Amino acid sequence: SGDVDRYVVYRGDGNGNFSAQDTLRSRTDTTYTDSFTSPVNRSYCYKVRAIDSCAYNQSPLSTEACSIYLTADTTGCEQQVNLSWNAYTGFDSLSSYEIYRSSDSTGSNFQLLTTLNGNTTAYTDSQVSFDTTYTYEVRAQAGGRSLTATSNTSTSKPFKPDTPFV
Repeated sequence: SGDVDRYVVYRGDGNGNFSAQDTLRSRTDTTYTDSFTSPVNRSYCYKVRAIDSCAYNQSPLSTEACSIYLTADTTGCEQQVNLSWNAYTGFDSLSSYEIYRSSDSTGSNFQLLTTLNGNTTAYTDSQVSFDTTYTYEVRAQAGGRSLTATSNTSTSKPFKPDTPFV
């Protein structure tokens, strides 16, 4: 029925099992921040269930939505940063990923670096300098709508090896 009173948020354990994490006590509460996770370490998946005011009727669990976990690595002595992330799930249609980069000392002044197809989960940034720290984030864009899901930030610093001497 249309008598939604509250929502229950479920978090997955990574093996397909979901357990209740929190209850949003108002039907107008449509965002949730999970304070008991560490998104810098992995992706998390969630589902939601609506409950009526008498707690008699419950909706089926929603479609799964998973956060984006991004890693940025510099391999060996290459003047590049390799980015990879898990595919975002949660939008009906995922149109693209936007890659943002910051090279300022606080890692907070992000600029759009490139936009990739929604089927892509890796990118190599070769427009980097040695001994500069770069911070990245990825944003998934829903097709035809103004919905965005943002990854964790990940940092990498390409390094130039010392000149060998004999």
